[in-house]
Amino acid sequence: MWVDLETARSLSLYAAWTLEERAAERATAVADAKAFASQAFVRVAAANIQNHGGMGFTWEADPHLYLKRAKAWENYIGTPQAHLERVAASLGW
Repeated sequence: MWVDLETARSLSLYAAWTLEERAAERATAVADAKAFASQAFVRVAAANIQNHGGMGFTWEADPHLYLKRAKAWENYIGTPQAHLERVAASLGW
């Protein structure tokens, strides 16, 4: 979970830097950060439920809310597949 968090943070910081510097690869960097972060959010939220055991899926605990939010955000910011297609198109694939 920590590796996913740190990787998403690094990709997001790099994407922000490319936007600030108006680098040529900014579209690729932003799409890559969005794709990884949305996948990582779902993975970490699902692992959080497993870490809490049976209590993680009940209404008395909050981990199930994070998984629902992760799935909702995936639809809101775009699916990882759509972002990866943008990355592939920008790389000429």
